[in-house]
Amino acid sequence: MSSPESIRDEPEISEGELPKNRKNNKPRFNAEELSQLQYARVMFDRSHKLKQTGQPTQARDLAMIATRTVYKHYGKYSREYARCLNLLARIDCLVEDYKEAEKALEAARAIMATHPVEGSWGWVQMGIDANLALAKSKLKKFNDAESLYQEILKRHDKAKDTRAYAITEISLGNWYLDKGDYNQAEKYIRQSYLSVRKHATENEPIYIGAIVALGKLNLHKKEYAEAEKRLTRAHYLQQAFNGKSSFQYADIACYLSDLHAEQSRVEPALSFLRKALAVREKALGKDHPLVLKTSQRIIELQVSTTQQ
Repeated sequence: MSSPESIRDEPEISEGELPKNRKNNKPRFNAEELSQLQYARVMFDRSHKLKQTGQPTQARDLAMIATRTVYKHYGKYSREYARCLNLLARIDCLVEDYKEAEKALEAARAIMATHPVEGSWGWVQMGIDANLALAKSKLKKFNDAESLYQEILKRHDKAKDTRAYAITEISLGNWYLDKGDYNQAEKYIRQSYLSVRKHATENEPIYIGAIVALGKLNLHKKEYAEAEKRLTRAHYLQQAFNGKSSFQYADIACYLSDLHAEQSRVEPALSFLRKALAVREKALGKDHPLVLKTSQRIIELQVSTTQQ
């Protein structure tokens, strides 16, 4: 079995191909293979860190090293391979390549369905489902996305697995925001925010994510003072704990730009957009669609200034 050269080579796995009722026996490895797998784990962890700090190209390169090694030693039906596909798909989501992400995540989900859900693998399963829901939402497949989110919520006891439940509520709230259903968005976002305040600290992504979601909700409801307070706090925390090069830092800068633009504060709106553009251009290059979209928004704001 040869290892995939890229994510696009492998993820199409049909239900019919998958082995049924397979036993979850771990393969035995010799010393050299164990060394290779340890190296793959290091590459996986480094890729995850690079993804968080806004370096998707480098993150993908390291993730592919891990994926090829895992594919070779564990095989295409292993949970380990599904976890690697999930990481690669998450990187695709960061750069808004949602079709590729969907393709990989469908494969990962099909693989996980042949294994028992136990221990930390339950978190891997949840991550795959949540990322797939995000990809489908961005591709306007709203019914599929909602079904996945609701399925995740049913699998978790709110009292026993508070963090997993809150993470899903944040995602579902953001999904309803994208869809324009602000009443449902408010229900899930406020529930998650109350839970996160009790169970997470400010340096955790879940905490920052909850503040951002609530700030976005305030913005949609034109509660500008509350939106500015929360988004500014999230921007500061993101910078403090993950630096100015992360994609999340750029995303929050765009929300702050929208906040100021809606109040006809063009200069601060442009300032935040330029910060976002600098992060995205450095990570993705000048010709990436996300970079071009940010540049176009800057031009539109500049034009609006000259017309006033």
